[in-house]
Amino acid sequence: MRQDEEVRKGLIIGGIVLIILGFAVWLAFPILYPISDKIYSQEVAPLHYDMLTFFLEQGDRIEGEFTIRGGDDGIIFYIKDPYGNIIYKPPGQVHGWHKFSITASSNGAYTLYFDNTFSLTTSKSVYLTIRICPCELLLKTARILGISAMIPGAIMVAIGGIILKPKVKEAKV
Repeated sequence: MRQDEEVRKGLIIGGIVLIILGFAVWLAFPILYPISDKIYSQEVAPLHYDMLTFFLEQGDRIEGEFTIRGGDDGIIFYIKDPYGNIIYKPPGQVHGWHKFSITASSNGAYTLYFDNTFSLTTSKSVYLTIRICPCELLLKTARILGISAMIPGAIMVAIGGIILKPKVKEAKV
């Protein structure tokens, strides 16, 4: 009888530990890899270009939008991958407001270029809001791992708490 009680307690405690660990894994990914907007403001001089570089892991997504002010409100915008290839470039100049999104095909530094080399006399102000979103595959994997630990934990608690419930002896009067 004593051994049954120890097995029951072990199942319940082990199950609770699995549930807590599973929940921690399920919850940790957004905490470790937060999604937050970053705001940049840059002045691009005539006959110059400015750039911003971000390190991305394969599968990460970078989303952004920017507004241009100055002259005709136009600028040439493009993004290069870690190998120096242009992976995003709208045709011609971007005027006024522009929205973009790319997904990293490999780990490395991705660079956003704001090119004002065509302008002889006018600076351009660029107001950029950017969001780096961690790889969705990693998020899904963390969720699955967390749930994969919580389910057996719940089963262990159920077995220990319900199925192996100690039998109550009725007292004879």
